[in-house]
Amino acid sequence: VNPFTGEQIPIWIANFVLAEYGSGAVMSVPAHDQRDFEFAKKYGLPIRVVVQPADGTRLDAEKMEAAFEEDGVLVDSGPHSGKTSAQARRDIAAEAEKKGTGGPTVSYHLRDWGISRQRYWGTPIPMIHCPSCGIVPVPEEQLPVVLPDDAPLTGTGEAPLAKVPEFVNTTCPKCGGAAKRDTDTMDTFVDSSWYFARYMDPHDGEVPFRRESADYWLPIDIYVGGPEHAVMHLLYFRFWTKVMRDMGLVGIDEPAKRLLTQGMVLKDSYWCDEHHYLPPDRVEDGPDGPVCGSCGLKLKVRAEKMSKSKLNGVAPEQLCQEYGADTARLFVLFAAPPEKDIEWSDTGVAGCYNFLRRVWAFYLKHEPLFGQLKELDGPVDEKGLTKEQVAFHRLLHRTIERVTRDIEKEFQFNTAIAAMMELLNAVKALDTVGGEEQKRLL
Repeated sequence: VNPFTGEQIPIWIANFVLAEYGSGAVMSVPAHDQRDFEFAKKYGLPIRVVVQPADGTRLDAEKMEAAFEEDGVLVDSGPHSGKTSAQARRDIAAEAEKKGTGGPTVSYHLRDWGISRQRYWGTPIPMIHCPSCGIVPVPEEQLPVVLPDDAPLTGTGEAPLAKVPEFVNTTCPKCGGAAKRDTDTMDTFVDSSWYFARYMDPHDGEVPFRRESADYWLPIDIYVGGPEHAVMHLLYFRFWTKVMRDMGLVGIDEPAKRLLTQGMVLKDSYWCDEHHYLPPDRVEDGPDGPVCGSCGLKLKVRAEKMSKSKLNGVAPEQLCQEYGADTARLFVLFAAPPEKDIEWSDTGVAGCYNFLRRVWAFYLKHEPLFGQLKELDGPVDEKGLTKEQVAFHRLLHRTIERVTRDIEKEFQFNTAIAAMMELLNAVKALDTVGGEEQKRLL
């Protein structure tokens, strides 16, 4: 029975409604849910439009080819007609709660996590299968279960540990009879979900970590990870922390205070319909852009994440040999804010190399003064400086403040480097160094 109108409603059984989710039953609204729409079409059920688009477009149930699933304005809904979808949801839930027929609720989409894997490399699942006692945990004094060294890796899908009789065959810790070990290993996400806590207490052979260590070190100040972490690893990372909290192992709700999700390093890839991905040395210039050096076909060029499969990587050893490791590091930090993707640029790399050469040239020019650091230590008296040098002195302090803030608080390394480049451009005011204060400023 419809709790608002008293209308009798038929009950249908459908394979797309999950018995274990929510109440296991849903109110079908064919005009506004695609699965309900297809079900109604298949079995000739009535389709009633109760939400019209907010832009004034009118939906006709008989002419609809798909469900309208967006928010809009309610129609033919009694006292709720004319309300927006958001407002109607709140009011209808409140009305049901007042009548005692329902109310707002939260349904979670969580599913059980199947952690077993038919792999060799992983933590063995510490369970023993006994024909008499069933599944029995490995006693704590027998932990950890250690992987054998000679498991055959066939690549055919079955668990490698199942092929090692010395590992599989054991005795039941409960009855002492013949039994077999579980041959699956845990998903490696299990290990990567709590490794940070082990870092706090890495040498303890009795427990994963001590509570006093956790209370001292956690939570993590900043967690740095790529975008692929944000949708998988970080979910397990946070979930596992809450499990450890509930077990009394830690006293925190969240594992990290701050998250920095850095971007990817992108570089042009070259795709040939005949030869697929090509390395840059097989690409030639054509009248309308790059072409395949083998067949002459025009190539599809786009910036993609550097990878071996796309043949668009940059060999670090070649880069370091030509420009040095400092140039490579500087370019990666300078090319974009850390949370943004970087488009690799050979010109940009050369620019960073030139900047470092200018820094080195400046040092060599004034090298004798750097041997007098102790004698020249102390604040600078601007009375002994020229007008240009006073301006530089103040720019120097603004740069120190900006670089410190950008690195330690904002994590904007690119703007910190830009500030240092600006400072180097202004250092010409120190080309002529004479007085004591000018030397101290330098």
